[in-house]
Amino acid sequence: MVGLYQKGITLIELIITLALVAVIIASIAPLGRSWIATAHVSKAQSVLTQAFNKAKTEALKNPNKVLSDATNPTVATITIDNTAKTVSISNSNSTTIWSDSFDQDTSITLPTACSSKILLNNTVQFLNSTTPTTIDNTCSSYTISASSAQSVTGVLR
Repeated sequence: MVGLYQKGITLIELIITLALVAVIIASIAPLGRSWIATAHVSKAQSVLTQAFNKAKTEALKNPNKVLSDATNPTVATITIDNTAKTVSISNSNSTTIWSDSFDQDTSITLPTACSSKILLNNTVQFLNSTTPTTIDNTCSSYTISASSAQSVTGVLR
């Protein structure tokens, strides 16, 4: 005698299972995007901190012997390019000595007085980008933002 029930699944069971899997994936996807955006913000913050530490070292070494009472006392410059998504450091001769990139959906913003550059003199004081002889500690603050993530603000030290 042949069994009354056959082994396997029905089409309706398969459709219900696929619908449940689709609902779960749809609910998890925004969390994944948020997590990725937060990771991008963290990476940009790490790149900026690394740039500041390298620029600080360059400013303290002061290999070109730039004096703090010079016409332009800038020893190290950190340049943030939100179009190319790069952070670079140049010395007092405007030679790039270090560069790194951050993710495309991320943006690093400095105070208006600093524009997109952080200038340091030989005593690691922040200088105003418009008038480099003026010490401007507001240039130590930054904001990093990415799509689908909260902005991060901080101060370079």
